[in-house]
Amino acid sequence: MTNEPPNDWVDVQTVAERFGVTVATVYAWARHGRIPSIRPSKKVAFFKLSDVEKAITIGASSRQSGARHE
Repeated sequence: MTNEPPNDWVDVQTVAERFGVTVATVYAWARHGRIPSIRPSKKVAFFKLSDVEKAITIGASSRQSGARHE
């Protein structure tokens, strides 16, 4: 596998810019299983943007609905 993303996948910097977070936050999300990723090497990760958007939306919905029940 090369260090180039598959056709519909993006790099960590793109995800960070899209969601207004740091690169470290994106790596943490992936490490904790919050967003799916592929890792061709220790220092490179790629993310399918549509999957990340779904995961972030679902996570935000869960947090919001949980807050209403307190």
